[in-house]
Amino acid sequence: MEVVGTEARRTKNSIIFYIILTAALSSIFQLLVTHRSGGGRSPGSLILGLMWCPGISALATRLAFQGNLRGLGLGWGQTKYQFARYWIPLAYSSVVYLPFWLADFFSARVACISCIKVPAAQYGQSRSFDAAYCGC
Repeated sequence: MEVVGTEARRTKNSIIFYIILTAALSSIFQLLVTHRSGGGRSPGSLILGLMWCPGISALATRLAFQGNLRGLGLGWGQTKYQFARYWIPLAYSSVVYLPFWLADFFSARVACISCIKVPAAQYGQSRSFDAAYCGC
């Protein structure tokens, strides 16, 4: 009975540790993104850092509570499953997109954004700009 209680407490502590660490790391990047965005500049790579916060927190939590990274599924696994991981998403996304491609819904005329003027004030610039010209 003691083992179950100890293991439950350890699991609870690891979850709390993960949430606090994720919040702490994310708040640093949130603050930097907010500060940088205020000047009209793009937060760019700060967003990438913000997206990595949960993953880094998971690795740190695993190392802190178990001392290793085993069990995270980082190994290669069986080759047949590696191929399945690649082809299955392609197959089910093709079921959705293939009819649109065959119907020429995604033609160059529809997808062209060169004629769209972007308001300058929306992006903190002094003048309007065109997207890349595609020749339409």
